[in-house]
Amino acid sequence: MNLEPVIEQIRSRMERMHQRYSAIYPNHPMPTSVLLTAFAEEMAERLDRDDKVAVEVMKAVVDPADLHLDDFWRTPLGRLMFAAGAYAPDREMVGQSFAAGVLGFSRQRVSQLVASGRLTRVGVMVPVGQVRNLLKQRI
Repeated sequence: MNLEPVIEQIRSRMERMHQRYSAIYPNHPMPTSVLLTAFAEEMAERLDRDDKVAVEVMKAVVDPADLHLDDFWRTPLGRLMFAAGAYAPDREMVGQSFAAGVLGFSRQRVSQLVASGRLTRVGVMVPVGQVRNLLKQRI
């Protein structure tokens, strides 16, 4: 898969964003978070079009070691990747605390979703597919 056109599009978008930022804040470097936001927005737009290249680009830019950290899945990029199926835990079920983190909810809110029937709980685990569907509704 040739990712170069996609990377170039993202690079161009970030460059335009950098130029706008520099015009507004000439004496301050642009924070990395601004660049990551631009990247996430580009990927979200592509995912809305069901663009499989977006999934490959996200996989290419993320350190595989991060994929095993629950904190990563609480980030906007982590949530976007999880919703897109760019990565799925190597199991069909995830813990309620993981689900709460990736959804941006409290564990109490996840318990309410279980009580309302929007999530099925097995012990302290909930299905990855249901968590992904709820996340897609939020993005």
